[in-house]
Amino acid sequence: PGVIRAFGMPEARVVRPIARGTLNLNLRVETVDGGRLFLRQHRDDLATERIVGEHELLRWVHARGIPVPLP
Repeated sequence: PGVIRAFGMPEARVVRPIARGTLNLNLRVETVDGGRLFLRQHRDDLATERIVGEHELLRWVHARGIPVPLP
């Protein structure tokens, strides 16, 4: 998708939904260079502040050595 290129990532080769995702849309992306990315499209009804807070929490947890996917 164009979203991947907007962040300077390699072009997508295969995009597949993750069937057991949360309430958000989660996608597994295989890139043309063989790398893998995971994308999350947050629900339309989520407030921006909540999404920002979730991202801050993930960075906080990661900084303490707990493996989590970073936004």
